[in-house]
Amino acid sequence: MMADGIGQVNFFQSIISYISLFTCLGIPMYAIREVAKVRDNPEKMTRITVEILLLHAFLTLLGYMAVAVICLTVTKVQTDIPLFLLLSATIFFTAIGCEWFYQGIEDFKYVAIRGMVVKTISVILLFLLVKSKEDILWYGAYSVLGVLGGNIFNFVRLRKYLHKDMIEFRALHPFSHLKPAIHIFAFNVIVSIYLQLNNVLLGFMKDAEAVGYFTAATKILVITMSLSSSLGAVIMPRTSNLIAENKMDEFKVLIQKSYDFILALAMPLTVGLIFTSPSVILLLSGESFAPAILTSQIVALNILMVGISGVMGLQVLYPMGRINIVI
Repeated sequence: MMADGIGQVNFFQSIISYISLFTCLGIPMYAIREVAKVRDNPEKMTRITVEILLLHAFLTLLGYMAVAVICLTVTKVQTDIPLFLLLSATIFFTAIGCEWFYQGIEDFKYVAIRGMVVKTISVILLFLLVKSKEDILWYGAYSVLGVLGGNIFNFVRLRKYLHKDMIEFRALHPFSHLKPAIHIFAFNVIVSIYLQLNNVLLGFMKDAEAVGYFTAATKILVITMSLSSSLGAVIMPRTSNLIAENKMDEFKVLIQKSYDFILALAMPLTVGLIFTSPSVILLLSGESFAPAILTSQIVALNILMVGISGVMGLQVLYPMGRINIVI
C-alpha cells in the first residue's frame, strides 16, 4: 500500500467516524449502566437490551441515509464509492456489536479473549491480502474486520443471555432511552471539545510550531492517563449494580478502594513524568522538541486530577444518575 491509498482509507474512516458518533448518540456508556442495574433480573435485562438495540437500529438507519447523501453529493467520496460503502459497514456492525452489554454484565474475560483473537486474525489477513496499491479494498476490509468480526460474535452470543419468551413487543419503548442517551452524548461532545480545544486555541493564538510542541508534551500524558481511566470502565458497571440494589455499604467500600488505587497509581506517574520529561521528550521527539519539556512537566499534574475526577464523575455521580452534575 502506498501513502495515498492509506490516506484515502483514513480520510473515509474519518467521515464514517463522525456518522458513527451520531448513530451511537451516547448509547454505549448509557447502556452499560442500565444493563448493570438489572443484570440480576433476566426479564428486565432482556427488555432493556432489546429496547436499546432497537433504538440503535433506528439511529443506524438515519446514519445510512447520511451515507447515501454523502455518496451522492461529495465529489471526493465519489472517486471510490465501493471503498466508502465498505468502510461504512462499521456503522452497522457497531450497532449490533453491543459491547456495552458484556461490559454491563462484567464479562470482561470474554471481551479480552475475543478482542485478541479477532485482532490476530485481522493482522494475519493484512499480511496475506494487502501486497500492492491495487489491494485498497482488501486494506479497507482489514480496517473493518476488527469491528465486524468481534461484533458478529457479540450479537450471536446474546442468545445465551436474552430470553425471547420474556419479550412482549407491545410493551417495548425504545425511544424512552433517547433522552438519557442524549445527555451522555452531550457529555462525550464536551469531553471531545475539551481534548481538542487546546490545539485549536494554540493554532489560532500562536502557530503550528506551538501546536507541535504541545502535542509532543501531551503524548506521554495521554498514555499514562489511559491507565487510570481504564479503571472507570471496569468499576462503573459494578457501582451501578450496587446502587440499583441499594448495597450502599459495599458501594462505599468499593469507591474507597478505587480512590486508594488511583492515588497509588497516579501520584507516582505524576512525579515520575515531572522528573523524566527531559529524557522522555528528547527520546521520543528529538532535541528540536526541547521547548516541550516544561509543558510536559506542567501538564503531568493532570494525571492525578483527571484520575480523581474520573472516580467522582464516572464511578459515583454517573451511576447515581447525576449526569447533569458531571456535565
